[in-house]
Order: sequence, then C-alpha cells, then structure tokens
Amino acid sequence: SDNDDDDEDGDVKGNGDNDDDDELEAFSLSDDEEDLRKVALPSYIRECWDLLTSKDKPDAVESGLMAASSLIRNNPSDLKHVCVGFCRTLLHLQNEFSIKGFAVYKRTAMVSLLVVCPEQLLLFLPQQIYSKEWSIGVKLDILTVIIDAAREL
Repeated sequence: SDNDDDDEDGDVKGNGDNDDDDELEAFSLSDDEEDLRKVALPSYIRECWDLLTSKDKPDAVESGLMAASSLIRNNPSDLKHVCVGFCRTLLHLQNEFSIKGFAVYKRTAMVSLLVVCPEQLLLFLPQQIYSKEWSIGVKLDILTVIIDAAREL
C-alpha cells in the first residue's frame, strides 16, 4: 500500500472519523445486590451484635456477620467496652442457617477484634482454650485466630 495511514482493512487512520469507544470509560455491571437485602448491613457495632444474636432470623445473622469485620476495623469508641462480649458471641455462633462463607466471616471478625483490641482479648482468648465450656473445634478456631492476628500485627 502506498499510503502509510491505511491499516490492513483499508481504513484510513487518523481521519477523525474513528469511533470514540476507546475514550469511553467502562463501568462495572457487577451488582452486589445490596438493595435486595432483607436486613440492611448494620452501621454500629452494638447493632451488629444484636443482629448476631437474632434467633430464627438468618438474614439478620448474615448481615451482622458480613458487616462485623469492617465495623470492628473502624474502631468505634465503644468497641473496647464490648469486644470481649462480642468475641464470646462470635465463639458461640454456629452456622445453623447454612450461611455461605460463614466460617470465613466469623474468623475474619474475630481476627479483627484481636488486632483492634489486643489488650482485652489476649487476656480473654487464651483462658478459653483451657475452659470446659468450648469444644475442641472452637478451641482450634481460637488458636487459628490468635495465629492469624499475630501474623497481621
């Protein structure tokens, strides 16, 4: 071809008539379906705690679990006062509603608690390993949480 501006299809480049698609910013079509939730994610740590203790309300428990870690990481002013009780609630929490990702949400929330409130929880959690209140599975979860938090700190 004699013309250096022609591409292989014979179209002339740089003539100003090319599509502006290259300049358009792609936007995500992914939808977290947050607007379809039956129970909105909580905004406060005590509200989250209330959701986690909801009986016969799987949507409430799921919302509480999903929000727990990020609420804890925001380190609200009342967290130091409720962290041990919140942790005890998480330890007692079982996946009775078959919530998808339950174990990960629970462990992530407990690691977040330990990272944000180490003084309080390092007095509480190791004692729980020797308590007869907990099953071997829960005691292994506690050890995993301590290890994960230690790695993060």
